[in-house]
Amino acid sequence: MQDSKFYVYSKADCGFCTKLIEFMDKRNVVYEEFKLDSDFTRKDFVDKFGQGTTFPQVIRGHLRIGGMKESVRYLIDQNIV
Repeated sequence: MQDSKFYVYSKADCGFCTKLIEFMDKRNVVYEEFKLDSDFTRKDFVDKFGQGTTFPQVIRGHLRIGGMKESVRYLIDQNIV
């Protein structure tokens, strides 16, 4: 079975990260959050997502969804919320 959980890569003091997490929480979306400097380093983030990528970043299984706007669009388009 495909991994259907969402993985959110976020950092402290990130308004888009906070808004996305609140959006997902209110709609009971199952996710695991990883935070910069406690769960991964900036180098890990750049290695995984590329130089210049902004926070947050969301993955579902092996599918990279993207940032806040792309993630909200994906959740709506896939009828998850």
